[in-house]
Amino acid sequence: MNDVAPTPAATDRCPRCAGSFHCGMADAEPCACTTVVLDAATQAALRERYTGCLCLRCLKELCSAPDPSLRGC
Repeated sequence: MNDVAPTPAATDRCPRCAGSFHCGMADAEPCACTTVVLDAATQAALRERYTGCLCLRCLKELCSAPDPSLRGC
């Protein structure tokens, strides 16, 4: 018997890069995006620009942008 839970399918589409990913907000475990900390201004700007969740790669890019006005962390 296999007790390992199946990996969720990447069924979501990132509105920033159009890449596919799995949003884990409804999962039992915390979503991977909870490891990325964005300041309140960046979060507000993202809510205005995009509907839905961004993929982890895009969130990390926004957090480490070389331009401080884009960084958001």
